[in-house]
Amino acid sequence: EKSAEKQKKKKKKKDKTHKSTSSSSKSNLEATSTPREETVPQQLNVGTDPPRKDDPMPTIIEETSPD
Repeated sequence: EKSAEKQKKKKKKKDKTHKSTSSSSKSNLEATSTPREETVPQQLNVGTDPPRKDDPMPTIIEETSPD
């Protein structure tokens, strides 16, 4: 009987841990979803940055050409 109770307690503890992990996973997923959405526009910005950087690059080359 004592062993069964210990097993039951262990199972309950495992269940609680599982639930806690599940909750943490859900929270993590939500937290990751938020920054992930923010990273999407940020990545878009980064994608727009390279061409913008490319623009001044040829301009500098052109300025060096007449120089």
